[in-house]
Amino acid sequence: MYEPARSRSRTPKGMSQLDASTAPRPLVKPHRANEDPVAAHYCKTLDEIQANHYDVVIVGGGAVGSAISHRLLQNDPKVRVLVLEKGSFLLPEHVQNLHPQYQRLMAEAIAKPWDLAPGTTFDLAPQIPYLGGRALFWSTWIPQPKREQMAKWPEKVLDDLDHGGYWQQAKDFLGAALPKEMGPAFTKFQPELIARLRNGLGHIPNFLPVENDGDLIVPLASRDTESELKYRKFSPVPRLLQDATDHADRMHIVTGCEVREIRHRRQARHDQGPKGPCQATELVTAQGNLPLRSARLVLANGVVEPTGLLQRSFAQILPKGAGTNLGGHVASWFSVQVPRAGWKDLGDTLQVGCTYLRGRVHTGERTEKEEHRDFHIHLMGASNPHPESAVEDLYRLIPDSFDQEFLAELSDEDNIGFLVHCLGEWRSTPGDQAGSTVRFKDGKTLLGLKPSERDLALRKAMDEAARKLVEEVLFAGKAQDKDKIRYWNPGEPGKPGEWQKELPAGRLKDVLVHESGTLWMGERPNDSTTGADPITDLNCRLHEVDNVYVGGAATFPTSGSWNPTLTAVALGRRLADHLAPPKKEEGRTHGEHSR
Repeated sequence: MYEPARSRSRTPKGMSQLDASTAPRPLVKPHRANEDPVAAHYCKTLDEIQANHYDVVIVGGGAVGSAISHRLLQNDPKVRVLVLEKGSFLLPEHVQNLHPQYQRLMAEAIAKPWDLAPGTTFDLAPQIPYLGGRALFWSTWIPQPKREQMAKWPEKVLDDLDHGGYWQQAKDFLGAALPKEMGPAFTKFQPELIARLRNGLGHIPNFLPVENDGDLIVPLASRDTESELKYRKFSPVPRLLQDATDHADRMHIVTGCEVREIRHRRQARHDQGPKGPCQATELVTAQGNLPLRSARLVLANGVVEPTGLLQRSFAQILPKGAGTNLGGHVASWFSVQVPRAGWKDLGDTLQVGCTYLRGRVHTGERTEKEEHRDFHIHLMGASNPHPESAVEDLYRLIPDSFDQEFLAELSDEDNIGFLVHCLGEWRSTPGDQAGSTVRFKDGKTLLGLKPSERDLALRKAMDEAARKLVEEVLFAGKAQDKDKIRYWNPGEPGKPGEWQKELPAGRLKDVLVHESGTLWMGERPNDSTTGADPITDLNCRLHEVDNVYVGGAATFPTSGSWNPTLTAVALGRRLADHLAPPKKEEGRTHGEHSR
């Protein structure tokens, strides 16, 4: 059931969602669409749509849910789609498309609908329990992983993604843009930063070789607009509301409608065939029960929630390995200033740089099982000599933006500021009950997050690489002047943050982000019942249930270190094509490159 994060304290300035476990917010109960003055114009209550028949019911109104529903409507002019969202309406846009005053919601409008198992010291990054989900606040990095970075993924799925147009579809849907396409603020500092990284990273252990400038750049989901202004960060909310308006007779959204249980029936043995022994028949929700009739059900509500929901609903049917294989990214984060004197010709106006640095750490014995772990660093910088007038632009342009006080201090007439955000690959093993897991027990969803020695060794090596990045590449002065480097140490309640000479102690976050893998996909050998068997098939359908599908990162066999949104959206488009195959037109898939 819906639970928020627990506490009444305000998040201190300079802290992010990764620190939110120290400052969660009190309960804000979701309400129905007819109780909200905005949602009432676009959304429905369950009572209003109860008698309707739908072809597909999607649980979750985030990035993946919106991608699936949008593609279904493109593919089939008759398909009827229902989106059930547990949260209320919070924001109409990505928070960085709005005034900076809304920034505080990044760390306060959060929830943790889970408990930690005994002995667990790590937590997950909190959820955003509103229409749009985490994509209301996400950083918008959308790298496309290479096949070599997608270990243990089924070849059939990789072939579909590579040759079916799904990567480009996902980029189009999200509004992909390279930094150089995002306006004059990226014309001077960005190329200078890239040149320094290209020449300097090779001297730092664990960074991968840079063969060309493209190795340091990935798209951002920052052009989700037809406007000539050419800048708008992607959020699912406008897309969902537009689709519900354009297709009012066959697309409905119900907010404040948490799904609490999936009721089902076992099929007669002669009817089972290859589709499994069970069929979902009814949803138990916060607003009442909803018969599925002949609809297919898609769970696109993250990783933890669908895993717990399925364990609760199909306890006697789901394989015992469901909920294992919990992967994601271990994180560290800090901000730093270096003297402006070492950087030339940046001009007198705001300049921004955004780069994506790839690394690899060998984790001990080189066995067939595992030779290495990958990491990457979001490196963002700003030359901002007039912060009193440019902070609002910086807030909109920089991908990872957390605190107004920090943005105002990021750079000045004497210094350039950088945000260094490190994400490393956390791996678990399918079927390993002693590893990191999601479990539904005694009416609660429990997280057992257990970093291995390799997880922690990766984080340590990644942190050391980031430190050397600052001292050997970003700082451009003499060795004896390195004491001029300043690191931002976030404040505490009643105490503002400040720049200091030492790296902040809290930069290593005991938090897993970009969680994935608990309902991993794959083919299952006939009659196999081992705990390591895949939970979903190659079309993301539960092996045991013939009309329940899972959308998003829960189906990832492994997570790599890349940001997952582009891959999750591409898989969502592929799933939509399975549920409602597109028409063929002039030798290619209809809508292949349409948004």
